[in-house]
Amino acid sequence: EVTAAVGQCLYTERYEALAEFAETLLEEKDAGLAHSVA
Repeated sequence: EVTAAVGQCLYTERYEALAEFAETLLEEKDAGLAHSVA
């Protein structure tokens, strides 16, 4: 049970890091598009 809890915690942290990374990429992409349009 402890192992499962630790695994879940690590998975959650990894998922949040990936989500944050994807959000940053999207923001940079939007900024790049806005810049190229302007």
